[in-house]
Amino acid sequence: TGVNCCDGPLPDSGSDYRMRDFVPVRRRCKPSECHHLSMLERSTIVVSGGGTGIGRAVARKLIDSGHHVTVVGRRASPLEEAVGHLTDRAYVVTADLSTIDGARRIVSSLSDRGWGCRGIVACAGGLSPSPQPEDDLNAHRQGWLDAFESNVLTAVLLVEALRNHLERAQGRVVLLSSVAALRGSGGGAYGATKVALHAWMFDLARELGVHGGTANVLAPGFVPEIGRASCRERV
Repeated sequence: TGVNCCDGPLPDSGSDYRMRDFVPVRRRCKPSECHHLSMLERSTIVVSGGGTGIGRAVARKLIDSGHHVTVVGRRASPLEEAVGHLTDRAYVVTADLSTIDGARRIVSSLSDRGWGCRGIVACAGGLSPSPQPEDDLNAHRQGWLDAFESNVLTAVLLVEALRNHLERAQGRVVLLSSVAALRGSGGGAYGATKVALHAWMFDLARELGVHGGTANVLAPGFVPEIGRASCRERV
C-alpha cells in the first residue's frame, strides 16, 4: 500500500506561506522504495543555540517527544547540561556557526555517524554590546557586523550546509527571530538583523517547498533568562 510521503499537495501544516502553490504532485510511495522514509528512520533535528534559553527548551521538548536531536552551540558545558543523561536521543556538537568551519563541522558530525537531518531549529544568536553614539565609526561598523554574524549567518550557514539533507528528507526549518524585529530593540543592530530572517524565510520556503519541505520564522517576546543582564543595565 502507498503512504503519504511523496505525493502532493502538502498538508495544511506546511502551507503557512502558500507553499501549496510551489509543490508538484508526485506519485505515491511504497515504504520499501521510498528514500524519504529510509532517511527518517535514522535522522536528527539540529537545534542551534541549544545550550541556553529558548534553544535549550526546544531541544529538551523535542527529546522528550521522542525525537533524536543534535544540540549545537559554542560552549560544551551548557550543551551537555541541556542534554543531561539522554545521550541515546541527543548528540552534542560544539561549533561556532557564524563561521564556515563551524557549519562544516555539523555536516561532518552527521556524516561520521550516518545520520540525516530532517529539521533545523535555528536559535543561535542574541544581543551583542551596542556601540554608543559617541563611539567612532569603527566601533559602529564592528558592532553591526558582530550582530549580523550572530543573528543571521549562524542560521544561513547552518541551513546551507545541510540543504541537501533537508531537500532529500522534505525537511522543516524554523528560524528564531524576535519581537525586536517588529518594534525595535533599543540597541539598533539586534532588531534590524532579526528582520533579515523574515525576508530570507520567504525565499527559503519557496526553495524547500519544491522538495516538500517548509520554512517558518517565529518572533518570541522577552525571555527573562536571556534578557536579564541587559535589563539590569538599562535600569
